Amino acid sequence: MKRIVPIILIFIIFGCSDAKTEKKGLQVREIAENEEGEKIVGLPIDSLKLETKPRNVLLTKNSSHRLTPIYKVNYNKRTGKPFTGSNAFHSNYRGYGKNDENNWNNNFMPGFEASYGYNLVNISHYNNLTNKENLFFDRPVLVKTLYYPAFTKDTLNNVPVKRGYYMV
Repeated sequence: MKRIVPIILIFIIFGCSDAKTEKKGLQVREIAENEEGEKIVGLPIDSLKLETKPRNVLLTKNSSHRLTPIYKVNYNKRTGKPFTGSNAFHSNYRGYGKNDENNWNNNFMPGFEASYGYNLVNISHYNNLTNKENLFFDRPVLVKTLYYPAFTKDTLNNVPVKRGYYMV
């Protein structure tokens, strides 16, 4: 018992030291200053500027609207060459879209096509009539799936299906 007390005291003394540990991971409680000298607190100091690149154009039901997925640029660790993700299309429901009443044209669901991709961070919307482009999001976000109006003429119970909106 007499030997345990000194060992415990040693652990308490050295265990309560004020040694600083190395900071790892995402630091959100630090305070920094921007170029104007204003203090920035929290996540904005850790937000990264992502290098992005647009890929192929997606046709929509409205012939004047085009969508372009925007991907984060990645670099191969071995070669250092840049690469981006590519569109992958959701599986379709072929069994439901092949009769006279339902013509889904192998889309994800009647009137909708779905697309997803590796490191998809934004979607660009271009209007051919006004020649204007706008992004779905102000800042890069990780997009899991994009649903958009199908370019094909889909029917459900002999009724044409027209979707006029996008879902992300």
